[in-house]
Amino acid sequence: QQMTANVPFTPAVIAYDPPRHYVLGSIPAPGSVLDVITNQFKETAALVYRSNQQKLYTTASPVTIFVSESYIYDPKTPVSDALQMSRSITVPRRLDRTALRYSSTFILRTLSTPTDILVQNIGQTTLINNMPIVDTIECTNGVIHIIQ
Repeated sequence: QQMTANVPFTPAVIAYDPPRHYVLGSIPAPGSVLDVITNQFKETAALVYRSNQQKLYTTASPVTIFVSESYIYDPKTPVSDALQMSRSITVPRRLDRTALRYSSTFILRTLSTPTDILVQNIGQTTLINNMPIVDTIECTNGVIHIIQ
């Protein structure tokens, strides 16, 4: 059973990467980033599969991916464009909400250089390229931030 975005995490839980079979009480830890996007974000998963980047989102190397709630995948997208798009929403390190609150404004370098992600913190709201983060899902190998 996969954990959903509605299950709360405490700072103590998100401070480290849980092993694949770690259990929080009776709730299993979520799967890999690829497992979660495949189950919950079909459009983004289609982009990842089209770009042939599945391994990036299943390996032990941590990643952070920014998933748009409104993204609609076009099956006619050329593989090269899909690769560019999937890499432009991915940062090659684990950045939970605490890490994103590092400073009021900063730039994240994605896997698709020179594409950058602008992070702004205004009050309790974190904006990613001027779009608010509405939820965060911790995975065994990274973090998924859901943006509007």
